[in-house]
Amino acid sequence: MRKLGSISMIVLAVLLVLVIALYLSVDLIAKSMISSAGSKIMGVDTSVTSIDLGIFRRSTTINDLEVSNPPGYQHDHLLAVDEIYIEGRVGTFLSSSIDIPVLTLTGFDFDVEEANGKMNVTEVVEHITSQLSSTDDDDEDSISLNIQRLEIRDINIRAQGRIVNITGGSLQAKLPELVLQNVGTESDEDELVGHLVGIVMDIVIKHIAANPIKGLSNLAISQISGSIRNIPGLKQIGLGAPIADAVEAVGRGATNAISGVGNAIGQIGNAVGGGRRNTNRQAP
Repeated sequence: MRKLGSISMIVLAVLLVLVIALYLSVDLIAKSMISSAGSKIMGVDTSVTSIDLGIFRRSTTINDLEVSNPPGYQHDHLLAVDEIYIEGRVGTFLSSSIDIPVLTLTGFDFDVEEANGKMNVTEVVEHITSQLSSTDDDDEDSISLNIQRLEIRDINIRAQGRIVNITGGSLQAKLPELVLQNVGTESDEDELVGHLVGIVMDIVIKHIAANPIKGLSNLAISQISGSIRNIPGLKQIGLGAPIADAVEAVGRGATNAISGVGNAIGQIGNAVGGGRRNTNRQAP
């Protein structure tokens, strides 16, 4: 009996090791997939330090997302996010209708540079545009994504080049926290990442426009916004303009709901709020 008990303990220990190894492997695979997909869609190196898929919880955390600048710009990264918190079970992301209760981006560092007549943001957006099909009418693999509450906290903007019209040609600024409700899109499976990146960029650029930064060219912001609107799919479903209008309203401190976003994507959602609420993250 003692020998049988020892064997059972060994088997349990081996199973535990296998479960832990599988858990770690899933996180590593997810990390690799995000880096690969991000680099392909944006044309620049994209990396994350770690991912905790929260297989046994109702949330996923991504740490230290970094999107590099194209060659020729001073700073290493165009975008860096310290932490991305996604509320929802992993199985949710495998559905054709993805509904995320809360998505929080904390420590959002955004670099806007001009060099040799080009802007880093527009270069990346143009690459995204080139990767997405503008004529694909096949909805067979269509995925709808709705973020019930999108929070972007600790927003830091850095700008450099001729787009800055103050002495020194560079500036740094901090923007107020941004909160949106029911942000969504509908996309093909292989284009969802590109559309989501486009939406976030559009939101942030419009947030900058709604909260003017002294010394930063309004024309440059307008040009970036225009290039984002050309991303195939966003324009097709009529999502880019309503989201832009909504973000401008948030910047003015509006509290009334703005319609149009939900109608454009099959009633995914249309309420936009500018105030901050406490979000109770449920324990596992």
